[in-house]
Amino acid sequence: MGIVHKTRCWLISALLPFTVLVQPAHAQQTFSIPDDPCSSTAPSPSFQRAISLAPHLTELLYAAGAGDAIIATVSSSDYPQAATTLPRIGDGITLHPERLLELQPDAIFAWLPGSTLASMQPTLERLGIPLLYSRPTRLRDIPQEIRRLGWLFNTRDIACPVAQQLDGRLDALASPARKDKPTVSVYLELGHDPIYTIGNDPLIADVLATCNASNSYAHSTVAAPQVLPEELLRRNPQVVIVSQPSALTQQERLHYWQQHQLPAAIAGHFFSISPDLLYRPGPRLIDATEQLCGYVDHVRANQHAAAQHGKSPAKP
Repeated sequence: MGIVHKTRCWLISALLPFTVLVQPAHAQQTFSIPDDPCSSTAPSPSFQRAISLAPHLTELLYAAGAGDAIIATVSSSDYPQAATTLPRIGDGITLHPERLLELQPDAIFAWLPGSTLASMQPTLERLGIPLLYSRPTRLRDIPQEIRRLGWLFNTRDIACPVAQQLDGRLDALASPARKDKPTVSVYLELGHDPIYTIGNDPLIADVLATCNASNSYAHSTVAAPQVLPEELLRRNPQVVIVSQPSALTQQERLHYWQQHQLPAAIAGHFFSISPDLLYRPGPRLIDATEQLCGYVDHVRANQHAAAQHGKSPAKP
């Protein structure tokens, strides 16, 4: 249930522009992050004491070379290893405002404008502490966020090469040869008690589109819709991706869907990807995308070979 809860919270967040409004106590000052942070000559605020209120932001900060500037984060920030030693100020939904202010940050990074942050906004403005929101909606947003963070913390010498390397990996995934092949339908299982999946989320849609795949529940109006076995059988996805950390649970889910005669499960087109990779919009989402594309390419090739030999791809 924890996987479903965290993922649903991420899916309902709203996209906010990655710009900063700073209101110091002595004067009001507004600045925006340059469109091209790596080549801009605009002076950086050079933040030194940051609080991250989301695990994906913690990962982005470390990737941008700003990990040493993080003074506190939320309980779910567990990557990279260095992040596990940081002080905690809440779980990302429930925060401790007094503790947050006691730490005297010069910037706060968040993904969701919740009630606690809204109530703190006047105080933050009076103290001149900028509150920055970030929620990537495309894979290409991830390296761009790293560039922006590099500008904000004056660590562009680290951030810009990292972002360029991630862009290169995304370029490699955007293979014209993959786009010319049939699209593969994918069912993404978030949790199994009850069974949940992902609806129409733009970032997940971009991940799947990169692999020339589609979400079996892309037309759902619910962020994390509940799944009925008979309904999934009608949709008949070609690939199943589960988010279970335990190999035993993965096997249990495979057997469950085999017992329900789901063709993808019977054919062995059943895979697992860590939810921390696939459902956190940080650098490791590109790792998950590479993994997902590999699975989709494998199934696509198997089905092509089966069709060439006149066999049903759902036969074991």
